[in-house]
Amino acid sequence: MLSNREEVKDEVRNIFDKVFNSPYLTTEDEEGEGFSQSVCPYKMCDGRGTLTVYVNGYRKAKNCKCYEDEIVRRKLQNSNLDKSLWNQNLNLSNLEGVILHPIQNPPERQLQLTKQKKPKAVQDPETPQEHVYRAYNHIQMPNGLETFIHTYIKKTLEYINENPIQNVKNLMLMGDTGRGKTFSACMIGKDYLLNNKKVYFTTMRTLVTDVMKKEKDIEKIVSTVDLLIIDELGYEYHTDSGYAVTQIKEFLRVRYNKKLPVVCTTNKYPIEIENLYDKSLMSLFHGTYFMVYVDNKQDGDYRYQIADNSLQEFGLELPKNQQGDFGDE
Repeated sequence: MLSNREEVKDEVRNIFDKVFNSPYLTTEDEEGEGFSQSVCPYKMCDGRGTLTVYVNGYRKAKNCKCYEDEIVRRKLQNSNLDKSLWNQNLNLSNLEGVILHPIQNPPERQLQLTKQKKPKAVQDPETPQEHVYRAYNHIQMPNGLETFIHTYIKKTLEYINENPIQNVKNLMLMGDTGRGKTFSACMIGKDYLLNNKKVYFTTMRTLVTDVMKKEKDIEKIVSTVDLLIIDELGYEYHTDSGYAVTQIKEFLRVRYNKKLPVVCTTNKYPIEIENLYDKSLMSLFHGTYFMVYVDNKQDGDYRYQIADNSLQEFGLELPKNQQGDFGDE
């Protein structure tokens, strides 16, 4: 005799596993302890979230739009995505992107010469910017970054809707601070939520430290969510033991083996990422990620434009002769 509710749930899951030979996935209803409301906002159901429909003369139950909205809301809450993004649309018209495609056998770096056209005795180190032009082909996006992002969402959703999943393509958004990388990644997550998928957003630093927290089963999250968004790749805390690198490699290996997509953002150049981790992880990035360098069509951090726009809301105005000019002090 089963004595409590949890034992009943466990038994149902065991039966499900045996009958269907696949793991039982917890629904949002179970995680949120059911669904109830006094009035349907769409005035379609009686508040219970279900509708009665007739198909070929048979009466069947169908989810009401209010219930579907609640499921999306719960997915959003569990995803860690910024709630303010929910009322925004994917508009990347002010951004442009270039795909950095690795050259398998890049040319050797040209030697720096003296005024006498002889190689310098001491060569200056190659900068990350110089390396990215030597070791990567730069592929333009003919229809722009926004169209590419929409295509990425469509194709990767097709991939994870296959049973079993056969393909995976990840995305790494690179570029300087304030170029819209995190916003773009989160808007991809929003589209996944609207397609009834589970999303989890975190920074790489938080992801690594959460492994030690018993109250958060981060390994389960990493291995089950449909889309994992990792912000600030390369800014986690590193120790001499290599613990962070080991955890990161394991997280990404699990995602790759399960063919589940990862979208990550970073301010670092490819060679900086390779030096921070190792060549095996860089090989994974090269082989399974689109590495996209994101930049503004107009120079500067877009957050400064937000700051300028907010002045009007408070009845303030930036003096025309002082924009970016603080005098000769």
